[in-house]
Amino acid sequence: MFRSLAGQPHPKEGGVPLGEHVDPGVDASCETVTPPGRERAFDDRNGAVSAAYVHGVYGSRNVCINVTNKTYARYSFVSGMSWGFSENLGFPLPANWAFNQIKETSNIPIGGSTPIDLDNTVWRPDSDPGISSLNRNASPAGDFITFISGLHLAAMDYKASHGSARDASKLVMEFMRSRTYDNVQWRAILGNIDHGFISYAKSKGFKVVEEFTDPVSGYRIGAEHLFATADGHYVIARPSNQMSVNEGDITGWGGDLMAFYTDWRDSEEKYASGKEFCNAKLAKPGVSSSFGFTDLIEDADGYLIARAIRNGKDIATAVRERYSNGGTALNRFTNYFQQRWGTASNCKQSAWNVLTVTDPIFDIARSYFITLNLAMYPNALINMPGGSDKLDSFVQGYTDAILARVGAE
Repeated sequence: MFRSLAGQPHPKEGGVPLGEHVDPGVDASCETVTPPGRERAFDDRNGAVSAAYVHGVYGSRNVCINVTNKTYARYSFVSGMSWGFSENLGFPLPANWAFNQIKETSNIPIGGSTPIDLDNTVWRPDSDPGISSLNRNASPAGDFITFISGLHLAAMDYKASHGSARDASKLVMEFMRSRTYDNVQWRAILGNIDHGFISYAKSKGFKVVEEFTDPVSGYRIGAEHLFATADGHYVIARPSNQMSVNEGDITGWGGDLMAFYTDWRDSEEKYASGKEFCNAKLAKPGVSSSFGFTDLIEDADGYLIARAIRNGKDIATAVRERYSNGGTALNRFTNYFQQRWGTASNCKQSAWNVLTVTDPIFDIARSYFITLNLAMYPNALINMPGGSDKLDSFVQGYTDAILARVGAE
């Protein structure tokens, strides 16, 4: 954590490594927040490099809650000592709190110097780990980048020694999804993985990496879901009509939306409006959900990695360019939206299509995500009085959530 206030040196000038968490101070009330763009967490003079840091927020409880909801701050440093202050009184601790100032101790003696006042601050375990050293240039995802590069080299060696016709990048994606995303449903969409390469890679000491740290958001990304999504979009290219859907979408955002639809139907008594449910639960930092914030990151990055590979890059290059400090992940949601949908109307219609299109593979997927969980089938819902409007509200909520992430970049 590095606290930054107006007029203070930029964190880079203090040797704070790129990719670390930085908490800009907000010493004011916070009824509304307009997402300013990540770079404006610091003054314009330093804006060009600010996006290379993971931003948090320092302020009252209300400030931290609102800034997190609108700008997706990774952690909150809560100025909680003024318990009677209206911005703290009656507000809970933010879900992403890492530090909480609770008491000031005065006149602490310092040998040979004037006594000082010092804050007592509570640190939340397993939250912001702080900065262990200065002037480092490595990305938080550096070890993962190295791992994928090594696995890609192993895939190329396997191709040469075993005569495999599969692309080395495809073999890497298959290895990374082999443990969790290789059941009958996945085989129906993507076919069988190359188990020969799985055994070969394991014999060389490779193990599936479950997660790694995203250098932009600071969250831990699920690598298995990421590469399962990438494999799906690599095998099955985006529909030429961007409002249409195909089986590749099921492996990423489409499957996640089906599961999220089921959660909405199970919560109808509290959230009659699908749009309100999306606003409360869809890809919200710190909110437990079947379509969480990291799920959307994995959907976006998986899609964009697949596009990069289809356009001629190998997977090692695509991963390095995405997750290095200052890499392409900085604008992931903007690029995802533009390349997959292009317009809000396309996004909304494709969400509707994922839930209602008549297609055998989609029927199987919806049976798995929706019917087996005893939720009302979308096509049954839209045939009920008012049901079409309810589903329209839900897919509008999904579209709004995507646009909100784009706007925050």
